[in-house]
Amino acid sequence: MRKTITKNQLLVSLFIGGYALFQIIYFISVEISFRFIFMTWWNLYLNSFYLINILVYDILFYFKIKLLEKINNLFREHISPILCTLTFLVSLIFWCVIYPMIIIFGRKNPDKWGVYVNCYVHIILTCLHVIDIFYGERKKKSFDIRDWYGIAFIMGCYSIVVVVCYFGYNFAIYPFLEKLNGLKIIIFFIGFIFLFTILYYLYIKLVDLKYKYKFYISDEEEDEMKKKN
Repeated sequence: MRKTITKNQLLVSLFIGGYALFQIIYFISVEISFRFIFMTWWNLYLNSFYLINILVYDILFYFKIKLLEKINNLFREHISPILCTLTFLVSLIFWCVIYPMIIIFGRKNPDKWGVYVNCYVHIILTCLHVIDIFYGERKKKSFDIRDWYGIAFIMGCYSIVVVVCYFGYNFAIYPFLEKLNGLKIIIFFIGFIFLFTILYYLYIKLVDLKYKYKFYISDEEEDEMKKKN
């Protein structure tokens, strides 16, 4: 676990956590329960929960209150890779699949505020999490099956929502889920497993970059790197 936190790290945490807190308050204030059928909103609430929590842990630690450091360690070592992979996945699917389909089928474009909302939930939130990777201390990362199971669990839960909506209520949540059949379900199942696995490795590579450029790494990890070199 970490031994110190710099003022710059705290300021960055205040920015990303405060930003996430401000946005989630807004989204809750205009909440529509129907939203929860969309993975975008699962991603919004889960990642906001993460960013706001680490803000609390960083503030406490800066003032020498180490009561929640074990939870902070859990969040940054195991919850972060799961939720960061999730936000990579949501952003990639929106910009590469859903948004092009909106353009192709001529569906109504959102107003300026709607554009900002789309950018926030599909890219800005992802950027906030990536910033935390580089500014928050983490151990060097390798493939961890527990992280992979965590991502698979969230995707499995969401798949149940998709199946219930489609076969129970005859409603396709996203355009690419229309006309589902057994073959499409198998293709999507294999495709999503492959995709989120690749994106999990992207998370690992980002942590590698953090260590390559020695960007806010712990003293213990730096000592280990010196010994290996």
